[in-house]
Amino acid sequence: MQLWEDRATYNVASSVGVCSGNTRSIEVHTDHQPLMFAWVAGRGRVAAYNDSKVSFFLGGD
Repeated sequence: MQLWEDRATYNVASSVGVCSGNTRSIEVHTDHQPLMFAWVAGRGRVAAYNDSKVSFFLGGD
């Protein structure tokens, strides 16, 4: 998985992703912070973020 931030690409394959079936979201914990703008291409959209966690909704737009 890769996250894009300010035109730089970070490989976060070693980061921890936690999937929630109830909210259809994934929380990605990474050591690159802050993540001001990030997405997983073709997989969903950003729901929320803070300095160490990015939440994605599943199922595209």
